[in-house]
Amino acid sequence: MGSKSKSKPKSKASKSGPQSSTKPKSSSSTWFYAMAILPLGLLLFASQLLKSALPAPPSDFGSGSMFDHIAPRYDFINRALALNLDMSWRHKL
Repeated sequence: MGSKSKSKPKSKASKSGPQSSTKPKSSSSTWFYAMAILPLGLLLFASQLLKSALPAPPSDFGSGSMFDHIAPRYDFINRALALNLDMSWRHKL
């Protein structure tokens, strides 16, 4: 039962380890981060440009004036699709 294992002698290159294969950070990582941030800057610039170029909404914006304009047409379509059943619950209210 005398199994002898032969071990290979370690070379000098393996003793240096991972330290010899690492390089200092280059400017490529800096460019990577710059290219990742660039779209955010462009979006911020575009939003500021649009805010200054677009006019403010009208004073009656959100007051319901648009719905008042389309209410008769809405009621007609609602009655047609509901087969006039909406009239019964409107009277109950």
